[in-house]
Amino acid sequence: MSLIKQLWLAVALLMLMAFGVSFVVSTLSAKAYLEEQLYLKNIDNASSLALSMNQLPKDPTLVELQLSAQFDTGHYQLIRLTSPTDEVLIERQALASKDKTPQWFKQLVNIKVAPGTASVMDGWTVYGTIQLESQVSYAYHTLWQSTIDLLLIFALAILLSGLIGSWILKLIIHPLDDVVEQAEAIGDRRFVTNKEPDTLEFKQLVRSMNLLSNRVKTMLEAETQRLESMRQKLQQDNLTGLLNRDSFMAHLKTALNQEDMSNQGYILLVRLSSLSFINQEIGHQQTDRLIRAIAHILQDFCRSHVGWKAARLNGSDFALLITEHQVDPHQLTAPLKSILSHPEYNSLYNIAHIAVGISYYQQGESIANVMTRADACLARSELDFQTVLDIEPQHTIACHHFGLSEWKHGLTEALKSSDQLRLARFNVRDSQDKLLHIECPVRLVVFGEEQNAGVIFPWISRLQWQDRIDIAVFMKAVSTLIHSPEPLCINVSIESLNSAHFRETVLKELTLLDASKCSQLWLDISERGVYQHLDAFRSFCLAIKPLGCKIGLEHAGEHFSRIAELNDLGIDYYKIDASFIRDIHHSNINQNFVQGVITVAHAIGMMAIAEGVCHELEKQTLIALGIDAMTGSYIE
Repeated sequence: MSLIKQLWLAVALLMLMAFGVSFVVSTLSAKAYLEEQLYLKNIDNASSLALSMNQLPKDPTLVELQLSAQFDTGHYQLIRLTSPTDEVLIERQALASKDKTPQWFKQLVNIKVAPGTASVMDGWTVYGTIQLESQVSYAYHTLWQSTIDLLLIFALAILLSGLIGSWILKLIIHPLDDVVEQAEAIGDRRFVTNKEPDTLEFKQLVRSMNLLSNRVKTMLEAETQRLESMRQKLQQDNLTGLLNRDSFMAHLKTALNQEDMSNQGYILLVRLSSLSFINQEIGHQQTDRLIRAIAHILQDFCRSHVGWKAARLNGSDFALLITEHQVDPHQLTAPLKSILSHPEYNSLYNIAHIAVGISYYQQGESIANVMTRADACLARSELDFQTVLDIEPQHTIACHHFGLSEWKHGLTEALKSSDQLRLARFNVRDSQDKLLHIECPVRLVVFGEEQNAGVIFPWISRLQWQDRIDIAVFMKAVSTLIHSPEPLCINVSIESLNSAHFRETVLKELTLLDASKCSQLWLDISERGVYQHLDAFRSFCLAIKPLGCKIGLEHAGEHFSRIAELNDLGIDYYKIDASFIRDIHHSNINQNFVQGVITVAHAIGMMAIAEGVCHELEKQTLIALGIDAMTGSYIE
C-alpha cells in the first residue's frame, strides 16, 4: 500500500476517533441540558396550569375543557389529572410522533425527563394533582441534526486534511521518488546520481544509492576496460593495431561459413619483401613507420567498407579480407604503390618491394584452399621485384554474371510475391538444449533459384533496398508467428532503422499483434552498424521495447568497450561473434575474454549467446564459462 493511501487511512481513522469522542461529549452535554430544560418546562407548565385551574369552578366539564385547551395549544406528550386517591379524572396523551429521527438513535440517546406535577385546589381542599410531560421528539430531532452537522464537518475535515497531507507528503517524499527512479535506472543499466535532499533520513538514503550507482558503474567500466584490453591483446598486432594472424583466420573462417555475409569475396595479401635489409638500411624506427604506413592504408579500406578486415600476419605480411565481389583490385593497390615513392624511403629503391596478390573465395571453401591460392598469387607478384598486382581469375556462380539492371528486375519480381521469400531455420538453444528461438535468415527465389542472404544482400545494398527486404522479412515472420508457438529471430539492417517507412510499418503491425506473440519476436542488429547509427538505433529501441519484442546485438564483441552507451536501452541479449568462439577450447585468452563478456552482460541484464559453435568441445567449454545459449552448425 502506498504512503498516500496509508496517510488517508490514518487521517480517516484519527478523524473518526475524534468524531466519536466529540459525538459522545457533545451528545451527553446536549442531552443533559435538554433534559434539564424540559424538566423545568414541565414544572413551570404544571404549576401555571394548576394555578389557572384554582381560579375556576370545579365543574368536570369545564375542567376537562381547560385541560384539553392547554393540551392542544402546547407541545405535550401527556397531561393527566388524578384525584387525591390516584384515580385518573382526565387524561390527554399524544400519539407517537413521526419525525425523521432514526429509532436506533433514540434508543441510543434515550432522553428521560421527569414529569412536572402540581396540586389543584378547590378552596382549601385538594381537588387533584396535575401531571404534565412535554414532547421530547424535538429534543431528539435537535440532537440528530447536530450529529449530522458534526459528521459533515468531520468528513470535510478528513477530505481537507487528506488533501493537504497528501500534498505535504509528496513534497516530503519527493526524494524517495527519485530514489525509486534511480533504482529502476540501475536495473535498466543507467547509472544516475540524485541531488541530496535536506531531510536527514532521505539524505542518507539518497547518498547510499548514489554510492551504489557509482560503484556499479565504476565496476562495470573497469571490467569493460579490462575486457577491451584483453580483446586487443587477443586480436590485435601490437605495432599496427591490425588484427593478428589467429584473429584474421577466425574472421576468414566465419566469412566462409556465415551465410548472412557475401558468399563471394577476395583475399588480398601484401608483403614487404627484404624486411631485414630494409631494417639495416633505414633503422628500426623508420621501418616501423613504414609498416604502420601500410597498415594505415589497409585500415582506411576497412573504415570505408563494412565487414572488411585487415591483419598483419607476420613481420612483413599483411592481409585484407574483402567481403564483396564487385571490387576493382587496382584501386586497392594504388595507395600501396605510392608508399615507396615518398622521399623518406628513396634509399630503398633498389631493395624494397611491396608485392600484392589477390585471390577470390566462395562460401563453403576451406581456409587452406583459399590461402594456398592467395599465397601463389603473392609469390608470383614477388618474383617481379617491383610493385606488381597478381590477380587470380574469379570464378562466379551462375547468378553472378547478371548486372545491376537484371538484379533490380529479378529482385522486384521476387518481392512481389510472399511465396518467393522464405525463412530458413537455425536453432538457438540454451545450455540445457532447450529451444530459445529460431534464427530465420532470408531466402529469396531470384532467377528461378533460391538465393541466400550472402548472394542477394550485396545487390540489395547497391540498390539501397534494405528497408524493402527487411519489411518483407518482418511481415513474413509476423504471419509465421501467428500460426507458430516457436519464437523467431530475424535480422534487421541498420539502414532500415534509418527508414521512417520501415519504423512506421513495424510499429503499426506490432500494435495489431497480440502481446504474447510480440514477446516471441527477436530482432538481431549488427553491433558495428549500431555504433555507426546510434541515434537511429536508440529511437528504434525506445519505440519497440514497450511492445514486448526482444532486441539484441549480433556479431558482437569487437566494440564491447562501448557497451555503456547502450545501458539505457534495455538490450535483451548479446550474440558473441564466431571469431571469438572458434576453437575456444584451445585458447585461454579467448576463454577469459568470453567469460568476462558473459559476466558483464549478466550484470547489466543481458543474455550472452555464442555464435558459430562447430563442435562438442566448443559447446562444453562455453557451458563451463556460463554461456546462456548457443547457435551454429553443431547446434541442431
